Amino acid sequence: MVIVGAEAQAVAVAWQVYAITHSALDLGYTGLALPKGSKLWSKAGWTSTTRHDAAYIETPEGGKFVLVTFTTDHANDREIIPTVARIVLEGMNGLH
Repeated sequence: MVIVGAEAQAVAVAWQVYAITHSALDLGYTGLALPKGSKLWSKAGWTSTTRHDAAYIETPEGGKFVLVTFTTDHANDREIIPTVARIVLEGMNGLH
């Protein structure tokens, strides 16, 4: 029951952050790193010890890819997933 309670609390906190800021970007996930005009489908969340995001992305240049980031011991680090996404995007741009 403790795990279920922690998960429910994480969802409640996310909704509270969104209610206050009216911005999904403040939750700290892959969308923060995407160029304007990108399309994003994402399943993201966190627990007391993890932060994760599984995203399907279409870039304005026509790139289509899946980026999945799972972390442990970074639950409160809102920059870790956008940072990983930026590094991946920079690397993919270097391939063209």
